[in-house]
Amino acid sequence: MSVEIHFITALVRKDALARLHREDAALVLKALRWEPDFFREDAHLMATEFAEASEARDFVEDLDEAGIQWIDEGPDGAKVALDAVLVDQETGPTVPCPWLEQVRIGEIPAAHLRGREAGDLAQVPYLQAEPGLRSR
Repeated sequence: MSVEIHFITALVRKDALARLHREDAALVLKALRWEPDFFREDAHLMATEFAEASEARDFVEDLDEAGIQWIDEGPDGAKVALDAVLVDQETGPTVPCPWLEQVRIGEIPAAHLRGREAGDLAQVPYLQAEPGLRSR
């Protein structure tokens, strides 16, 4: 399964959430569901979205405090996404993300955990109800 990428999408790996203390995991889930019409998930990823980069930066800081690690050093010393990543609908991940595969399902930009089938699409709820609001 895949999750829809819309505006600036924050993707968090579910296996990273499982490593957190229960209270921290609950804070992360609450933050991801800050607007229920933006939340979507598949078997491996949870996602929410932001229209403004400043909102996304604040979200990253909040999840970082709860234990989600956004960036790590790759084998070559370059920055790579670790537990989570921000993905811009137009330009892709804000840092290299070796665990993410971007796809298009029909006309809709999406992503899923690399090595898994793209499968069905977990869409943004408000866009699923009003597909005409999708930006192309």
